[in-house]
Amino acid sequence: ENSTYLLRRTAGDTNIQLFDISSISQMRQRKWVWWLALCSYRFACRLEQLQNKVLSPHDKVTRREYRERQRNLLNNTMNLLEDLADMDGGNHETIAAAVCEHLADTFLWSDEAEGDVGPRDASKPAPWASSSQPYRKVTTDCLNKAHDHLMNGIKKLTPLLTKAREKDSPIEIEALSTQLYGVHHKLINVCLKLADIHLQNYFSSNLLQSLRMAARMLRDVTSLVEPRDIFDFSKDESDNSCLYGKSILLQYAWLWEFCGHFARSYAADPLWRERGHISGNDLLSLFREVDSACSNITKLCFRASKWRPKTSVSVASHGQVSLQSLSGIVVLPEDFEEIEASVLQKEGCHEAISTSKSILNEQTQIKRDNRLVLVAASVCYSHAVDSYLFLAEHSSDAAKDGQAAVELDTIYKVSTKADEPVAPLLRQRLGDASNEIGKILLAESRSVLLNENSSDRDMNMSHVSAIMLASAQFWFSQGLDQFTAGKDLRNIALLRCNLCQCCKIRANTNVILPGSSKDLDKKSNAEIFLQKAVDHLVSAHEAMGERDADSLTWDMVSEELAATLLVLGVRRRQSSLAGSSSSQPLFLPGLRLTPGAENEIVEPMQRSCKIYESLGTAHARHQAAAAHYQLAMYFSKVWTCQRDEQKTRDKLAAA
Repeated sequence: ENSTYLLRRTAGDTNIQLFDISSISQMRQRKWVWWLALCSYRFACRLEQLQNKVLSPHDKVTRREYRERQRNLLNNTMNLLEDLADMDGGNHETIAAAVCEHLADTFLWSDEAEGDVGPRDASKPAPWASSSQPYRKVTTDCLNKAHDHLMNGIKKLTPLLTKAREKDSPIEIEALSTQLYGVHHKLINVCLKLADIHLQNYFSSNLLQSLRMAARMLRDVTSLVEPRDIFDFSKDESDNSCLYGKSILLQYAWLWEFCGHFARSYAADPLWRERGHISGNDLLSLFREVDSACSNITKLCFRASKWRPKTSVSVASHGQVSLQSLSGIVVLPEDFEEIEASVLQKEGCHEAISTSKSILNEQTQIKRDNRLVLVAASVCYSHAVDSYLFLAEHSSDAAKDGQAAVELDTIYKVSTKADEPVAPLLRQRLGDASNEIGKILLAESRSVLLNENSSDRDMNMSHVSAIMLASAQFWFSQGLDQFTAGKDLRNIALLRCNLCQCCKIRANTNVILPGSSKDLDKKSNAEIFLQKAVDHLVSAHEAMGERDADSLTWDMVSEELAATLLVLGVRRRQSSLAGSSSSQPLFLPGLRLTPGAENEIVEPMQRSCKIYESLGTAHARHQAAAAHYQLAMYFSKVWTCQRDEQKTRDKLAAA
């Protein structure tokens, strides 16, 4: 009852002595307060060791009791240290920070929350990080308490580190930096787990705060260990300092992954506006702040290893896409040169790009926010994928006996076999974001072409449509690269269909677009791009392999392929027989086609007939009839100019 006792046993003696030291401790003697604080701390540490080494992981009741006792001892230690500070006995910041860290650990046990954490909503895709980072089963309340204790530890140690740097004391600086690194490391993981929870519940303000805090802590922890060359992964395997760099880079990847998922979820789910009360500008401000705080990490890491990003959207777009430039308009240098040489002068090309951006900025608020946020999501995901790729390439350099604070198991899991993709789920989401941006720009390109005649602008709007179409193709190509790297066959097929639509628009447009030839007429260019559309759809079938892989997608691609083949055959027939009217057969032998030219017309239409007939639906049967009619139209025009009677009979029979 509010008394303090001390147990003492001399070495080799079987007797234990019990001393009542209540009266002594009440005299507030600094030496005894210090000893009592250390005793409480050591007992708490001993309880933690017992939980780790002695207790069964299934004995949750006893473990919970031990943690409660450990928590009480640590709180008693903190109170005694505060009393000691009031007695002018010193603040003892390093021990106080260690106590704060241990207090946080008592709230971060995975079995603390068994049965208390609800299942994730299946309709909301989970970030890959949420399945690999620590504290997956810890409740929000425990995470918040751990967060507060870790922040207290950082506040106690930071002034000490500043003083040590002023005194230029290398030993103190290294010791304090190492201790601060451990606290920061746990705090970043806590913030990221809180972000994962807030992401499921539309808690936008809490989510923004957690991601900002994680970014700032990453910036601070990088400055703590940067002098140790932690990002030089070419060191000898016996040097474990690179494990600090790999751990920081892994948390950096998790942070950008959560940012990307936040952006993608916002663009797809209107509840973020209704329940979260957040705008697109709030997200963009967050991402730019994260980029500003963490940009030094990849610079140090990639530069030291002379490694170039492989999925960076900014690199692929030659700097036209970044968190400061999110319009989505991308005209690659080679495309710019072709547009400039074919239809526009340099100033006119820049004017068309500016007009494209202004048209996009005139979209409604929701559409504009969704487009900007989707572009930002692609940048975020590309940062995360590049980090995972870097870790996968350098994971073999990690020493097996690394620091306890570094998630070595997770780092090793990033590395996969030679025939397996790295982070396939993230690649799928990056490809999905790129595909959505491409679809937005493709729709705008069509809209500009349809409204060209009614537009009041001085600029030729077909040129503006060309810029948007070139940008859409860039994004579709980016998505295709990611789906191919992630071996996502269904999405590869669907994205090939979108690229096919781009080629069809190019075949029908009045403007010579990138990839067109000035030396060929419009009809020849149309046939070239229709053939490219066919090639994309054939590649989609080849990627899927067989219909059983996804019958619905296979049939959709087949129907699109049949329609494209039919249009290609009709175009070739019209261009080859352009010298005659559509209703009259040919009478001049000089207009007779060579076997090769005739096959180029007949073969696409015959393939179209076979595909439509194989589909078996009512719509496909109607289309098959149309394809047969177009073939009959061709044969009925050419039977009169054959070289002999047998050929004439063959054509009439075919008709």
